[in-house]
Amino acid sequence: MNPSVDAPRLSATREPDSRVSMPDPLPEFRYHPDPLATGAIKASHAICIACGRARGYIYTGPVYAERELDERVCPWCIADGTAHQQLGAEFIDVEGIGGYGTWQPVPVGVVRELVERTPCFSGWQQERWFTCCGDAAAFIGRAGKTELLAAGETALEIVRAEAGYEGPNGLPVSLPALREERRLLRLRLVDSTGAAPACPGARCYR
Repeated sequence: MNPSVDAPRLSATREPDSRVSMPDPLPEFRYHPDPLATGAIKASHAICIACGRARGYIYTGPVYAERELDERVCPWCIADGTAHQQLGAEFIDVEGIGGYGTWQPVPVGVVRELVERTPCFSGWQQERWFTCCGDAAAFIGRAGKTELLAAGETALEIVRAEAGYEGPNGLPVSLPALREERRLLRLRLVDSTGAAPACPGARCYR
């Protein structure tokens, strides 16, 4: 066979494929194990701007990029880094990993996996990604009133402290005074329910 004659020619520009085939199994995300349940990914016929395919699902969370990419990137292009490589897209604020210095630092490889290849979640305020034991936690969902009440009074005090609410004596609740209780509460909740005490919920891997 003469390659110059018989080999198929590849177009220099790839046209979007609007046909929707049966969805492939969703990629696995170590730090966001069920993005469908959390709402970060939804069923959609939208065409991914990175791969040019409509694959049955689209990402709905925040994207940091020079161009508008809301609901224009598929989960597969997040997972394999294509969206980051082609579009410069980042999905988590790098400064928010570890709560802007509040929690433990993590290795650069973990930061890159979160920023470049992990779906984020949407929050009312700037998102923070919990870190513990030298690793990032896995986001498993939001903790609302029911979950906080079940976690006990210490969980409520932690939320009050971080939000700047005043205590019974009219003084701000002291977050440093709660740090040890907070650490123990996180570990206890991780062991029993897989959720961290504050919104968002997270699972520690260690």
